[in-house]
Amino acid sequence: MEQSNIIKILEEHELDQFRMFLETHWKKNHVFIRDSKILDFQHKDVDGNYTFLISKRSDNEIDSILGYVFTNEKKDSIWLAIWKSINNSGEGFRLLKKLNSFINPKFIGAIGISEDAQKLYKILGWKLGSTKHYFLNLSYPVLRRNELNKSQSQYEIVKRIFNVENNPNSFPIKDEFYYEKRFLNHPSYDYVLVYLESLKLLFIGRVINYLGFNIFRIVDVIGDMNGIKFRDSLLQFMLDNKIDLIEMNMFDNKYPKIDMLVKKEGEVIPLYIDPFVNDNIELRLGYKCQNNHVRFFLGDSDQDRPN
Repeated sequence: MEQSNIIKILEEHELDQFRMFLETHWKKNHVFIRDSKILDFQHKDVDGNYTFLISKRSDNEIDSILGYVFTNEKKDSIWLAIWKSINNSGEGFRLLKKLNSFINPKFIGAIGISEDAQKLYKILGWKLGSTKHYFLNLSYPVLRRNELNKSQSQYEIVKRIFNVENNPNSFPIKDEFYYEKRFLNHPSYDYVLVYLESLKLLFIGRVINYLGFNIFRIVDVIGDMNGIKFRDSLLQFMLDNKIDLIEMNMFDNKYPKIDMLVKKEGEVIPLYIDPFVNDNIELRLGYKCQNNHVRFFLGDSDQDRPN
């Protein structure tokens, strides 16, 4: 590592250089290279700069990058995104150390990481895990017998975010500003908000159609699901909207009781639909925070975006 390397926040005039770095050292034809709207949506901050730290050598070439995503207006909880160093791992760790020093986050985490990355995070003292895949489908016995409990199958499709205060005391902390920006202003996806008023639960998801098969992918939930009977409401939503499958990737280190099915050995619930991958994909994760309770969904970090 050269001591002359400068670590700084990515600025707009450096975007061409940044995209070239991605093309050469990360992934050819990455969505951030092809679609500036997606890059701006995920990483352009209110000050006009980008939520990437970059390390530049004395010849002004980018040596390493580290992306991050805030989860609230206070900017005290962050998800890591793309992390790449091309010469040595020491410069990459310098970026992470710098990020921690100038934000001092109450929560920092990463989802969708490799086994090798998990080993690095373990060295840093992070806790590790992987998401659990829940689902409901039309072969559910209650649906076959047409025995939905009408008093427990009420729902409403709404157009705004509310009841954020009903979230459990868990990290990362997400506020209304985050939810609205993330799910109501997305440049590519139209998210559907399914509200269960009696249970104070708001399910956020999107409909994915694959070969005429309709999947409702839950990517976040506002409210506490632990031990709550919400299944009949989601089944009624399926029937009313011609949904074939509801699925949800989630991690909760308190191991809550979720009123959905968990896939069994031999069952395949695909994670990647576009492009389609007929396999069970394990979403590995790591985190470090000032709270004993954490809860993550597929809408967190840089997940659930166009590829």
